[in-house]
Amino acid sequence: MKIKFTKSFVCLFLILFTFGFTAKAEEAVQAYLEFDTTSTKSEIRVDVVIKPSSSVGAFQAEYGYNPAYLQLKSISSNGGKVYSNDENGNIGVIYMNDVPSDEHVLTLKFKVLQEGSSDITAYYSEILSTGNSPLEFVNNNDCEISVTSTGVTSTSKTASKTSSSSSGKVSVIKDDDGKTPTVEKTTENQSGLQDFFSFQSDNPAFWALCGALVTAAVVLIIFTSYKMGVKKAQSDKEAKKSEDTDKDS
Repeated sequence: MKIKFTKSFVCLFLILFTFGFTAKAEEAVQAYLEFDTTSTKSEIRVDVVIKPSSSVGAFQAEYGYNPAYLQLKSISSNGGKVYSNDENGNIGVIYMNDVPSDEHVLTLKFKVLQEGSSDITAYYSEILSTGNSPLEFVNNNDCEISVTSTGVTSTSKTASKTSSSSSGKVSVIKDDDGKTPTVEKTTENQSGLQDFFSFQSDNPAFWALCGALVTAAVVLIIFTSYKMGVKKAQSDKEAKKSEDTDKDS
């Protein structure tokens, strides 16, 4: 009974250890807005910061502002391509990171129309890795920009619209005939089993399960061999003892 307990305990420990070591969760990508202190009463600058930017191949986002107080002048990228469309204070953005360079991936510039306050919000619907796989991400904040006769101030706020990561396999960025590209989902994974059991090198959970099963199998083989060896040795010892007894008699 003691041997069975020890075997079970060791197997469980090794499985948990292997799974925990192999499937160490990657930290979620952080996406947040950062007020540029070079802003003036006539022009507001806000940076889009992605950490770590080197792992991001593309993302799709929406940025919002109050068109009564601000007017979008431009969106510039740092080491990537950006496609945008501004409609009445809602900016649709698709960004492709050709050459990862800096965590400040985009800069939004606004013309100040009048004094007052405007929230600049951010919502991310898709963030893809450089290998075109969905990334877990966190939208950290919105910015409240206030312009008065005395200057410009910014206050960080909790994100008003919670972003959510993708729940399925996502296709590459499309850019046909020079049109604005889109991020297109090719499959929706309702149960999560299809993607989990797909043979993908970027699926740590799948390989973690493989490692755990292999480890468990090896441990069981070792313990089984050990028990068989002990049993055989005991059987041989009893046979020899019986043989010696027969000789003595």
